[in-house]
Amino acid sequence: MQVIFIASEMDPYCKVGGLGDVVGTLPAELSRKGISVKVILPAYGSIETEKYDIDYEVDNFFVEIAGKKYETKVSELSPKNANHEVIFIGNREFFDRQNVYTDSLGNAYDDNFLRFLFFQQAALKYIERSDLEPDLLHCHDNQAALIPVYLLYKYQNSKSFQNTKTILTLHNIGYQGITDFHHKKYMDLPEELFYPESLLEWYGQINPLKAGILTADRITTVSDTHAEEITTNERLSAGLMNVINSRNDEVVGILNGVDYEIWNPETDRHIKSNYSLANFDKGKKENKISLLKEANFSIENTNIPLIGIVSRLVEQKGISLIIENMEELLSYNLRIVILGSGTEQFHIQLKKLVQKFPARLFIDFAYNVPFSHRIIAGSDILLMPSRYEPCGITQMTAMLYGTVPVAHKTGGLADTITDMKNGFLFDDYSGEDLINAMGRALDVYKNRSQWEDLVINAMNSDFTWQRSVENYLDLYRQVSEKQ
Repeated sequence: MQVIFIASEMDPYCKVGGLGDVVGTLPAELSRKGISVKVILPAYGSIETEKYDIDYEVDNFFVEIAGKKYETKVSELSPKNANHEVIFIGNREFFDRQNVYTDSLGNAYDDNFLRFLFFQQAALKYIERSDLEPDLLHCHDNQAALIPVYLLYKYQNSKSFQNTKTILTLHNIGYQGITDFHHKKYMDLPEELFYPESLLEWYGQINPLKAGILTADRITTVSDTHAEEITTNERLSAGLMNVINSRNDEVVGILNGVDYEIWNPETDRHIKSNYSLANFDKGKKENKISLLKEANFSIENTNIPLIGIVSRLVEQKGISLIIENMEELLSYNLRIVILGSGTEQFHIQLKKLVQKFPARLFIDFAYNVPFSHRIIAGSDILLMPSRYEPCGITQMTAMLYGTVPVAHKTGGLADTITDMKNGFLFDDYSGEDLINAMGRALDVYKNRSQWEDLVINAMNSDFTWQRSVENYLDLYRQVSEKQ
């Protein structure tokens, strides 16, 4: 079976969130099971081409959009110790930028719709020109959601796609790629698809994710609970509940896994001291002291709880809830380290809080992978109060390092954390519930025997990709056999 992933992120080349983690790991896991896998990505200017030896140009052609021809350079990479290939779709006008989706202030690029429309059309043209005949195109999020639409309405007679099925995975349903209606001129699709209440129309605009949900052969999301949430909760479906329910029998949740080669406290090269359950107390303390020093905190009393937050600083991740309740959180005898970047207003508000509490609060507004590992290893508690969280990987990595999560009971957080067993959950998305959950966690932290039980349960959690990969393989077989 040949499967081609089409996505806008892939760790380690270009990663913003969980999408990058999944596409960075799942293809390799599938390849080990005998699946032929290619991944098609945009060739962003931020990708370190020399570091990854991405200099082999395999094709060069033009993609025409609304009468304008865009040069397309295609490069190929076979990652070391892997059986899959990565294809990079290059165009200087669209992708020669330092960030994936946003400018330096966190504002979405004005031409994102056109950038990813070009990417999808170029990906399909590359497949056709390469004489590939994939069994499955596995599309990810709104940046690849138009692929099933084009197969139905533009490539229906193409030899390359005669037997091709499509799967659309929703990593974050809140980002739908909605764009102005006049952009239909770029899309080269039948006029009837833009009529009110038709495939692409969405309250006077165009919604690529809606169209992908309605046309893909199967829709997946990244946890069982989130799959249920988006079919029963209008807010958590970001307005698409009725659209999803029209495909209800075709929606399935498959929980993400963790790459243990990257996230393993016994071998992690980014942390101060490697450790396991056998030497947890010593290893955690050494990493905690190192993190306290890095955050310019006093190391006089290392028993003071240290809270880590590794997150995009956006509304979905519960950052406003943290900011609104920061002073009450800090009224406990604790310290907080935050790593992340996002909305400018949150940066401004958090900077003011750091100025007010420099001995208790540290923030690094960056994308800093090594520091994220050090926070996970050195913190006692991970705070993850996401308003909604389709899956979440940070809480899983934290548990593997014996860092106990405090999280909102939603999506993948609910599927991976059991209250008072390997973490703490709060039901209502409110400051009161957040503070109460943190209070419960801190009470248990004072009881070393109880806390040790939590740590043991957390570190013994199984978040490998094996179960998820088997679920994907079953799904691939079902979809491929679909008439």
